[in-house]
Amino acid sequence: MKTLRTGFHLMLVCLSLLGTTHITFAKETQHDKPTNATGKVASPLVVIPEALQYCTVCHGTQFKGDFATGAPNLTGLPDWYLTKQLTAFKNKSRGAHANDLSGHEMRAAAESLDDATILLAVDTITRIPYIDSMPTTHWQRLAFKAAQDDVKHTNKESQTLTPSINNGKKLYATCAACHGNQAEGNPALKAPPLTGLNRWYMAKQLLHFKQGIRGNQSNDPASMQMKAAASILKSNQDIVDVVTYINALNQQELP
Repeated sequence: MKTLRTGFHLMLVCLSLLGTTHITFAKETQHDKPTNATGKVASPLVVIPEALQYCTVCHGTQFKGDFATGAPNLTGLPDWYLTKQLTAFKNKSRGAHANDLSGHEMRAAAESLDDATILLAVDTITRIPYIDSMPTTHWQRLAFKAAQDDVKHTNKESQTLTPSINNGKKLYATCAACHGNQAEGNPALKAPPLTGLNRWYMAKQLLHFKQGIRGNQSNDPASMQMKAAASILKSNQDIVDVVTYINALNQQELP
């Protein structure tokens, strides 16, 4: 009980430092379901253990993500995928590329994680119901600016583009082979669910796969396969279209 009180006190301190004076309860959505194999019930407010307080600096007090820090929304992701990515950062099979600046930061944060802490992180995050991030009309500029900052060059297609759902649907037909017709993911193929991810984050990662910033590690065949699949996206317009289509599958409005 003392540990619980201490953890809750630390969370309130973190909230106050961020200028938040009240606790926000997540609205119920179809994502308010357990996402791991234990069948545990998601709680509208999860107390973050002291060992994970550092994670909230970038990912937010309830792990809903923050573009300013390059941290994606983690709520709604399945336990197997969270475990895989944390382990990849820890083992330096992700975040090793010189142009993956946010990946460098995540890799440094994950290096000190032991197996027990990774398990604690995954258990905690999968108890949090899916939480909408604030919608924005500027997600394209956010995505492409983030990618430009990483590779340190000017992207000639960085202007806001008008999405084509029809083109996105055609392009997604290739993606569906692994990620599913409704972008629900497939653990057997190590393909994560895509609905619920921030649009800016999806677009940035697709650019990273196209540029070889991700998917260049021989010990991560799933990412290498994703790098090959991303080659069908010939332009930023294609990226915008397929991300918009994925977002529409679950009628999400994420930045």
